[in-house]
Amino acid sequence: MTEKKKGSEKNEKVIKKTSDEAREVIVKETKMVENFLKGYVNNKRQLKLEKYEAVYFGRAKGVDEVWYSEPQKARERMDRVHDFVTEMDNGEEKLFLYFHYVRGENMEKCAELLGISRSTAFRLRRRALNMARIRAKSLGNIIPEIQASG
Repeated sequence: MTEKKKGSEKNEKVIKKTSDEAREVIVKETKMVENFLKGYVNNKRQLKLEKYEAVYFGRAKGVDEVWYSEPQKARERMDRVHDFVTEMDNGEEKLFLYFHYVRGENMEKCAELLGISRSTAFRLRRRALNMARIRAKSLGNIIPEIQASG
């Protein structure tokens, strides 16, 4: 084997290793963004449960301060997600993120609402999460972990 081929193979291994590491970072950041977006539905459920608990089980005296702070935090987190999605550039990706993560629709319903097939909805989800990841990185203060990882 000539020196030129050995050098070429070594460069290819370095490039492959670098691209694998970059891909891992992208996957990690995308999962962070998805967890951030899923927070909307989770906080909405938390508020419903707390309302149910207050109506049917009442509140113990002395815990009102704690109870009032938790719903406020949940609403603030929901507002952050809602603002993040609604301030994105218009397009199918924005609509998908809104229907799936803010309104809580499943993939089939999102596909029906957008007039696309189920398989196209899964591809759209991947594109939308990538756009959201790029936007979150550019904003920096939305998901601090992303700024630290990149």
